[in-house]
Amino acid sequence: MKRKIGRPTTATKPGEKTTLTLRVPSGLKRRLDGDAKAAGIHLSEEAERRLAGSYQHQALLEPALELAYGPQLAALLLILGRVMSTTGRRAMFLATQSPENLDGWLSNPYAFDQVASATKTILEGIRPQGDREFSAPPKPYATSFRPAHVGDDTAIGTLALLADPTQVAPSDSAEYLDARAFALEQSERLGPNVAFTVPKRRRSRRRPEDGGE
Repeated sequence: MKRKIGRPTTATKPGEKTTLTLRVPSGLKRRLDGDAKAAGIHLSEEAERRLAGSYQHQALLEPALELAYGPQLAALLLILGRVMSTTGRRAMFLATQSPENLDGWLSNPYAFDQVASATKTILEGIRPQGDREFSAPPKPYATSFRPAHVGDDTAIGTLALLADPTQVAPSDSAEYLDARAFALEQSERLGPNVAFTVPKRRRSRRRPEDGGE
């Protein structure tokens, strides 16, 4: 039988506190020390507050995502967020050999590329089987979207708004105004260190069967 490593655990009553011993990077400990002193509490109290807060935030986040996007997309966003954060922090440590600014991977080309690769791997791992080509419904058929490029076109439109949320609106539709307000809010959150590259839309020959341009 394999011997357990560490101190033997004892059962605790609900509400009773117990000891948790863990090792953390020196930079993280300095930050916790500073926050604890600023709040006028002990280091252990600050660590406990932050651990408890992480569970509280998760308890609020999951229902909010489900309400906004439905359970399946909410689950996918949580998976992607976890993988992106973990990959970004690991890559930043490898790139800098420092525990400082591990969440700054958006501004590091190497770390960002690793996160992009991880994201693609997750999406490919859950890709549904079957024909990926667009199959036009029976006539009559008309749309303002390009079926073969709807993903790229949507992403490019979002990038264009993120790059310049104050651009003159080509439409005063509720959908566009909502998209512009969203882009303005998110670009402010990302901060000035994140630059946006807006690619050109891919050209496609018009095909009667898919409504393409």
